[in-house]
Order: sequence, then structure tokens, then C-alpha cells
Amino acid sequence: MYSASSHEEDLPVSLPACDDSSLSLVATALLDMQRALNHQTILIAQLQDELSELRRHNEWYHAQFSQMFRVVARDVRELRATLICSLIEEGPITVSHLLKLLRQTSDDDRLREVGPAPSRAN
Repeated sequence: MYSASSHEEDLPVSLPACDDSSLSLVATALLDMQRALNHQTILIAQLQDELSELRRHNEWYHAQFSQMFRVVARDVRELRATLICSLIEEGPITVSHLLKLLRQTSDDDRLREVGPAPSRAN
């Protein structure tokens, strides 16, 4: 039940005869393509190495920056406590002034939002 068109598709296609110089050109082109692919593979591997190193540096800087902000936030709280204590020691202080000193500022909230440093497994 094969039709004539499906039977023709199953027959091997005959290629025109190629001389040695044509085959040599094709082989040379294929070798050049293989060399180019190998070169591109090496370049991609180098870029991946550079990218992973940049990620490591970025994580290190993020950890250092987060630690710095935690120290600054702690110092600001300590300075505020010292200021309040010194004002109380100097004499009478109004409740409104004391509440103003105790109130958190938006800067304090931003410093507190900095998350903990990512742990590094080395």
C-alpha cells in the first residue's frame, strides 16, 4: 500500500561525485570550525570563572558593608543613651524633650533593616 512518492523517499540519494580537492576544502573548513568552537568554549569557561570570582567579591563586600552598618547602628544607640544620661545628670529635663530623644528616627529604621551578614563556608 505504498504510494509512489513514499517509495521514492526511501531510496538513497546519490551524491554528485566529489574530487579530492573538494573533500580537502570541506575537511579544512570543518577543522577550522572545530578550532573556532574550541576557542569559544575556552573563552566561555574563562568568562564563567571571572563571573564566579565577581560573585565571591560581591558577597564579601556585602558582608563587610552589613557589618559596618551594624557597628554604626550600635554606636548611634550608644551615643543617644550617653546624651540622654548626660542631660538627665545636668538637671531637670522635660518629658517632651526626653521623648524626642528616645524616639527612633527613620535613619535608625534603615540601619536596622540591613540584614545579617551571609555566612561564608570556607
